[in-house]
Amino acid sequence: MDPRHFDALTRRLGSAGSRRRVLTALVGGAFGRVLGLPGADEAAAKCKNPCPPEKPCCIKGKCREQCGDTCCADCFVEVLLNGNPDEDHPVCCTPSGGTICEHNKPGPGDDRCCYPNEKCVKGKCCCDDCSGAINCGGECCAIDACCNGKCCEKGKVCATKEQGADETCVPANRDCDGDAECFPGETCHGGKCCSGLRICGDGAGQPVCCTAGEWCEFQGQQNAECCAINTICKSTYRGHRVRR
Repeated sequence: MDPRHFDALTRRLGSAGSRRRVLTALVGGAFGRVLGLPGADEAAAKCKNPCPPEKPCCIKGKCREQCGDTCCADCFVEVLLNGNPDEDHPVCCTPSGGTICEHNKPGPGDDRCCYPNEKCVKGKCCCDDCSGAINCGGECCAIDACCNGKCCEKGKVCATKEQGADETCVPANRDCDGDAECFPGETCHGGKCCSGLRICGDGAGQPVCCTAGEWCEFQGQQNAECCAINTICKSTYRGHRVRR
């Protein structure tokens, strides 16, 4: 596997435990081939007509291309930052631990295969408690905007107006000159009352508060950047997989 591809995938999965599961899956797949589990040759033998070398897989009675080293009906590829599919690293959706989401809108090319740490929420792959997003009451919501199990409306985040008070949705981009003008748990960052994953910088040492629909990727580092929730900005990949 291309080191960049593995790095992007492990970053997407996030935790060390998730990375161990990726390694286990890769090792398991290698042993499966060594032990002679059903592969392209056996799959092709099940077709009524011989499959040509370029399409050795028999899926639902039709000869198809292999998905990497495997024959499967649900073959996906990751999308590069330039918008092109990475055809060199196809992946079968179900064996990879993902869930097929966003069906046929308008065609199979728009199907998405969610990553193992994502949830299919209302037809969208939602990075659950990662990439600044969370499944909040059945909505794919910014972590900072998830308030009492419900997602705040656009432009608002969750905050406590005073010590001991309940959390509530408040406007995100409130101007300030100092911390005293902000609610508990917030700081005056880049001239805005800011907290959580929205606290960021501009890469040149200047403080920036990301908007309500953004999160700070590489928070606390010089190369930090505000990035739309549920996406990755600084990677080889855009962070989603489409049907091949």
